[in-house]
Amino acid sequence: MRQAPRKVVSFFRNLPAAFVTAVKDPKQRKKWFLRGCYAFGGVIFILLFIFLITWLGAFGPIPDSNELREINQPEASKVYSHDGQLRGSSIRKTETPSRSKTFLRYS
Repeated sequence: MRQAPRKVVSFFRNLPAAFVTAVKDPKQRKKWFLRGCYAFGGVIFILLFIFLITWLGAFGPIPDSNELREINQPEASKVYSHDGQLRGSSIRKTETPSRSKTFLRYS
């Protein structure tokens, strides 16, 4: 079990030299091309797998476009001072602008 990290470190340490050798040697070029294809295929497989399990509902139901359009959040943010007083708020329907002079600096 302890040799796996050594192999990984050794692989990445020897990677630049192996790549230069692979460019010159046709047999090594084929080997590196296949490794690149496997890596690319692996990434595509992982992305498709994540898409598939999400589509099947493994992370919960996905809302449709009508549900997403119906989301109404009337309160976007509120800013409080250190003593708990409301200093300003930004609401979609009624905005109460606050000037930067009214905000207290953190000490």
